[in-house]
Amino acid sequence: MEHFYEILWSLLAVAGTALTTWLVATITNWLNKKIKDKKLADIMTSLTTLVMSVVEKTYQTVVQTLKEQNSFDKHAQEMVKANAVNEIKRQLTVEQKEYIDSLGMKVEEWISLQIEAMIYQLKK
Repeated sequence: MEHFYEILWSLLAVAGTALTTWLVATITNWLNKKIKDKKLADIMTSLTTLVMSVVEKTYQTVVQTLKEQNSFDKHAQEMVKANAVNEIKRQLTVEQKEYIDSLGMKVEEWISLQIEAMIYQLKK
């Protein structure tokens, strides 16, 4: 009977170790996912803020002046947008660039789409 209890305690110890290992792995994965999600959310928030601030600044300092002078034609619009894209690219962090790359897009393409989306939202 004593031998039976030794075997039982050994089996419980193995099961307990396995359960503890699984629990630690599960908690670690959950924490890593939360950290990664928060980091991505922070990157997206900072990207959106950057695009919005550059678009608003460009509108206030350049576009309004050109419109008042009746000089905001197609060529001026393309030049203003190119300047905004360059300004955003200049201010991007390495993490932001890596995130955009992970989306499978070129940085300039992504910025251009975001500028157009921001202009659309501002016009609404």
